[in-house]
Amino acid sequence: MQDYKIYNFGDLVPDSRALIDATLILGNGASIAVNSCFNYINLFDKACGNSILDQTSKALFEALETTDFELVMNKLRQAHVINKVLNLDHDDIAFKTYDNIRSSLISAVKETHIKFNDVPFQIDDIRKFLEQFGTVISLNYDLLVYWAVIASNSVTPYKMKDCFVKNLGSGILGFEYDIKMLREPYHGVQNPTLVFYPHGNLMLANNENNEEFKIRLNSQNNLFDEIGEKWKDNCVPLFVSEGDSKQKLKAIRRSTYLNFVYENVLSDLGKVAIIYGWRLAEQEEHLISKIFHKGSIKVVFVSIYIGDNPDYGRLGIEQERIVRTLKRENSNLDVRFFDASSKNCWCNSN
Repeated sequence: MQDYKIYNFGDLVPDSRALIDATLILGNGASIAVNSCFNYINLFDKACGNSILDQTSKALFEALETTDFELVMNKLRQAHVINKVLNLDHDDIAFKTYDNIRSSLISAVKETHIKFNDVPFQIDDIRKFLEQFGTVISLNYDLLVYWAVIASNSVTPYKMKDCFVKNLGSGILGFEYDIKMLREPYHGVQNPTLVFYPHGNLMLANNENNEEFKIRLNSQNNLFDEIGEKWKDNCVPLFVSEGDSKQKLKAIRRSTYLNFVYENVLSDLGKVAIIYGWRLAEQEEHLISKIFHKGSIKVVFVSIYIGDNPDYGRLGIEQERIVRTLKRENSNLDVRFFDASSKNCWCNSN
C-alpha cells in the first residue's frame, strides 16, 4: 500500500552518509523556496512585457513557432554569417534582431533574478546540502546552484564539480565527458559531487565555433554583466527555457552537452533519488521517462510544500498525481514524501 505520510527529511534519511551515492533532482520550486522572484510564468512572456523585444523579433518567434531563445538566436547568428559572406542584408537586420533579442533576454533575466549578496546565507545552506550527494541534477537555469558550487570550492576545492573543466583554449572551459574520471578523488578530496544541467543554465553558452562552454566571472564585471557581454560577443545562451516536452527534447538534441547528459547521465543516477521542488509536470515528460522508466532508481523521496495554512485535501490530490506519474514509468518504485521546509534540507538551516 502506498505511504502518503509527509515525513521530516531527517526521518527518511537519518544518516546523511547514505546520500553519498544518491542523486538530488532540483526543480523550480527549489528556487522559489529561496526567493519568490523565481515564481514567474516564463522568460518569453517577461521579455515581451519589458518593452525591449521589438515587433520584428516577436514576429520571428511567431514565424518559427517557438518561444525558445536559444533556437532563434542561433538561427540569427547563422543568418548574419551567411549574409556577410553573400554580401546580403546591407542594413544588418539579422544582427540587429539578434542584439534586440539578446538585450531583451538579459533584461528579463536581471528583472527576475536575485543577486548573490541578497542570499549569501541561503547559498551556504544550499552548499552544505548539495555536498552530501554524489550527483546533483538541476533543472533550473538560474544561478543558485552555480553560486553554491563556487561557495563550495572556496571552502573545499574540488568537492563540487560542474564538469566544465576541459581547457578549450583562450581561457574557455568546456565539458569533460569522462565522468568516471571526475568521480575519482582529486587533491585528497573524496566523494566529489557532480552537478549537471539537463536543460542548460544561464552560465552556459555556445560560441561561433560551436564550442559549448562555461561563462566565468571577470573580476571587472558582475556575473550578469559577464553573461550579457558573452551574448554580445556572438555567443548563444545554452538553456532550454520554454516549450512542451517534445520541443524541449528537440532543443536538447541540438546540444552536444545536453544530449550527453540526457542519454548518459539521467539513465544512471543510482538507486536513490531525492526530488526537491520538481512538479513532474507534463511538459517534462521527456525527463520523467528517461530518469525513471528504464533507469536504475528504486527509491524516490519527493518534497511537498505544506505552507502555513495547508489544504490537506489538495496536498493529497497532488501526492496521488505524483505517485501515478512515477509509477506509470516503474510500478515497483518506492515513493515517499517529505516536508519541503524540513530542517537542514535545501536552504532551511532551522
